[in-house]
Amino acid sequence: MPLGRSLALLAALATQAQAYDDLLFTEDFFPLINARLDPIISPGQVSAHVHHVIGSSAFIASESFNDTQTANCTTSNLIDDLSNYWSPMLYYKWKNGSYSAITGDGGSA
Repeated sequence: MPLGRSLALLAALATQAQAYDDLLFTEDFFPLINARLDPIISPGQVSAHVHHVIGSSAFIASESFNDTQTANCTTSNLIDDLSNYWSPMLYYKWKNGSYSAITGDGGSA
């Protein structure tokens, strides 16, 4: 392959890698609560499974945007970020059939 084509291919691959990297963002979060709540799927009700919640202290079962803005604090390192983020809680199944929650000291979004 001629040198010019090799350099063009290398430049294209580098651009793709940079574009992928721009899609990701992370923040330092600390756990707020683990609860059977999901304001989107089951507003005001008990959720079908446990969620790991991070973010605004105003997290409630029937949360709206306005509710999040009344928070006194956040578990984010960005004090102006009063959003909430939640994901299903993960569990490890032991050989004896019991389960243990997988916990962490922070999160990525």
